[in-house]
Formats: sequence, C-alpha cells, structure tokens
Amino acid sequence: MSLDENNAEFADLMADYKNGIYIFKLLSDEIWSKVDIDSLKMKELYDANKEKYRFPERINYSMIMVKKDSVANALYNDLKSGADFNSIVKSGLSHSGLVPVDKNEYSKRANKLSVGEVSAPEKINANWIIIKLIEREMPRTKTFEEARAEVSGEVQESETKRLDEEYNGYLNSVYQPKYYFENLKNAYK
Repeated sequence: MSLDENNAEFADLMADYKNGIYIFKLLSDEIWSKVDIDSLKMKELYDANKEKYRFPERINYSMIMVKKDSVANALYNDLKSGADFNSIVKSGLSHSGLVPVDKNEYSKRANKLSVGEVSAPEKINANWIIIKLIEREMPRTKTFEEARAEVSGEVQESETKRLDEEYNGYLNSVYQPKYYFENLKNAYK
C-alpha cells in the first residue's frame, strides 16, 4: 500500500500538488508563453505616459570615510589647502553615482552642499566622513531607454491581463458555467 491510500491528508496534499502542476502548465501554455512584449507597444505606452516615468532630484557625491577624527581633520586641512579630493586617499574613498537625495544618511548630508563643495568632517555611526558634492540633477522625465524596464513590466502585466481575460472568456463560452452567488452566504454560516 502506498502512503496516499493510508493517509487521507497526504492524499489531499498530493492531489493539490498535482492540480497545481496542471494549472501552472495550463497558464504557461495559454497565457504566459503568449505574452508579446515588442518595442512598438513599449514605445507607444511610454509616449502616452512620459510624465509617469520620472527621476527625482538626484546627486552624485564622493565620500572619504576614516575611523579616527585626527585622520579626518588632517585630510580636511589638506583639502582646504588645495589637495585633490580623489587622490588624497586611496582607501576609504567611495563614489555614489547619481542617487536620490534622500537615499541614505550620506546622500542627505551631501544634498546640503553646493556642487564642488567639501563638507567638514562629521561622525556618522563609528566613522568620520568628508563628503564632496560632484553633481546635482534636478527632477526630470526619463528617456525611453532609462524607463525601458518599467515600461516593459507594465506592458507584460497588461498583456498578461488581456490574455487571461480572453482565455477566461473562451472557457466561459465553451463550458457555460452557472453561478449561484446567492448560495455563497450559506457556505459561511
């Protein structure tokens, strides 16, 4: 005898698993594999909704991070004397790339600076930091290429929904189910 013959709970679990595989295969064959995300659909959606795809205000900054205040102060004095920020220290220098102004504590501090300005040493957590604001970019609409991933996701979601509705319509026309919504209330008494 097998376990599903002796154990009703296990038999139910296996039936659910088997039905789940059937449903997954059906959805894969009838809906997911038929989703067509072409560039023309994406471009049309982007053009119709450009203002929806925006970058917030962003900044680009570099930061020197050291453990001791004496080192941070010495580096800051060198910077005030004209030393190049990027070459002043090999380790402990990090670069952000363009990030939203409120991404983290460092970007919030960098946002208080003017482009090209270097902050005095500040202690954040266990480290001393010196930040230089490199670039500020005001909010703007993304180009099609910059918004491509978002647009692609929306087209995929829209196409999946459309195909799902079509397939459900087909199933309803073939099987013509009858619904007894008024009886549902009796099921939960």
